[in-house]
Amino acid sequence: MKDVIHHIESIQEHHKIMGHKNLKHPLMGILRFEDAPVFSSTEKVRFTMGFYAITMKKNYHCKSIYGQTSYDFDEGVMGFMAPRQVSSIDESFVSPESGWFLLIHPDFLAGSPLSRKIKAYDYFHYAVNEALILSEDEERSIDDIFKNIQQEYNR
Repeated sequence: MKDVIHHIESIQEHHKIMGHKNLKHPLMGILRFEDAPVFSSTEKVRFTMGFYAITMKKNYHCKSIYGQTSYDFDEGVMGFMAPRQVSSIDESFVSPESGWFLLIHPDFLAGSPLSRKIKAYDYFHYAVNEALILSEDEERSIDDIFKNIQQEYNR
């Protein structure tokens, strides 16, 4: 059987698949995992997305596969995906109990200095073999940043 890679082009499509209803901007989305429906899979699914994803996962009791590397963490961990990078989940996947995910379409950044710089950020590349593990202080700081982004998003 051929290995199929599903492509999720838009943030709206992502929200629909994941069961989220509160997309306020077609090129950006931010949600707390604890406010989202629990998502699981009954089979291995490989996928790519047409946008950037930045996540902070807490109480995450399953493996994530990013590129060819598998990560197994229960503590706070940040993940970064660039558009078109292959990721996968399998039948053991369960959504993190808490944390954040921020989705940004490249068109949202178009024309900004960040659109030119983001490709240079190493944490968006497979070559990085470690996920970003956070200390408790770092986790609180990142949590505050996500809260500020969500407040702006909701305005």
